[in-house]
Amino acid sequence: MDAALSAAGFIVDNQMPLLAVSPVQLRPAAPAAGCEVAPAVSDADLWVVAGVLDMVYGGTDATRGTFDRMRSTVDRGGMVVLARYGSAPVGGGAFSPPRDGLSLLWGVGMLTEYRRRGIAAAVGELLTRHAHAAGATPFLEVEGPAERRLYERLGYRQVGVLTTISLPERIPAGQLVLEPVGVQRARNILAGDLSGLTLGERWPHPGTLDGLRMVAECQAGLVPDSQPQAWLVLLDGVVIGECGTSVPANEAGDIEIGFGLAEPYRGRGFGTEMLVALSRWLLAQDGVHRVTVGDVRTDEVPSFVGRRLAVQAIDPARALATGLPSSVGCG
Repeated sequence: MDAALSAAGFIVDNQMPLLAVSPVQLRPAAPAAGCEVAPAVSDADLWVVAGVLDMVYGGTDATRGTFDRMRSTVDRGGMVVLARYGSAPVGGGAFSPPRDGLSLLWGVGMLTEYRRRGIAAAVGELLTRHAHAAGATPFLEVEGPAERRLYERLGYRQVGVLTTISLPERIPAGQLVLEPVGVQRARNILAGDLSGLTLGERWPHPGTLDGLRMVAECQAGLVPDSQPQAWLVLLDGVVIGECGTSVPANEAGDIEIGFGLAEPYRGRGFGTEMLVALSRWLLAQDGVHRVTVGDVRTDEVPSFVGRRLAVQAIDPARALATGLPSSVGCG
C-alpha cells in the first residue's frame, strides 16, 4: 500500500504517536496549589476557554470558530475544561463526543507563564476520567517528547501511529516545479533522512535547515492558518532549493516569501521563475494582496530579480493574467 501511494504521488504530511489509557492505568495528577480545573458549560465560560486557547495556539483573542467548536462539543456529549490559577484563566482542553467507544482529547494547552505547574496534567486527568465515565476510551495524538512525557505520567501508552498523507498541489514554475513540504518530510530532512529525494549538487545548502525548521517544529493547534508553508524547488525532479512563507498574510494582505537555491543553480534565472510562480499562486489565495521577498542576498539570488519583478508587475489583475506578482519588494 505504501509503495502504491508513493508511486501515485502521495506524500506523508505528518506522523504522530497515538496514546490511550484504560481506567485502571490512569494515574492522578498533582497540580500546583491554587489551580482549579472544572468543566466549562455556559457560553460565558466557553468564550473564556476559546480566548485563552486561541492565545496559546498563536491567536490574539477568542474567535467565533473556536467557540462554536466548543459549544458543539459540549452539546453533542463531549466536554470542555477551563483551568484557572487563582482567578486568572490560564488554559483548558476538551474531549470529543464519544463515538464507537472512543473519544479524542484535543486542544489541551496552557499559557506560557503557567506551564510546568502540573495544570495541563490536571486538565488531562479530568478529561480522561470523564471520558471513561462516558463509556469511552480516551486517546490523543502527541506532537513531541514533552507532551508525550506529560501523558505517560498519567498512564497513557502508545497504541499506534497516526499517519496523514496528501496528494500535494505542485506549482509549475517554468523549468521548475515547486513541491509542498509536509511536516514529516521537513522533520526527516532536518534529521538527515533524505530518502525519496534526488539531490542537486550542494543541496541541502547551509540555509536549508533554517528554512525548513519552522515547518518541522509546527504544532497542530487551534489556529492552522498560522502554520508556515514550504516547497522544495525541483529541476527535472532534482531538488535544487526551497522556498516558503513563515507567517500568513497580515491584515493589509501582505505576505513575505523566503527562499534559497544551492550555489550551482544561482544566476541562471531559476530564482525569477520560482518567484513568479509562487507569487502568482499566493496572490490567488484568499486574503493575499501583495507579496514581498524577504532575505534576498546577492550571494544567493541577484538583487535585480526582485527589482525587475517590481517594475514589471503592476496590479493583481495583471499579475493573475500574466503570471507576474502584483507587487514584489526586496527585504
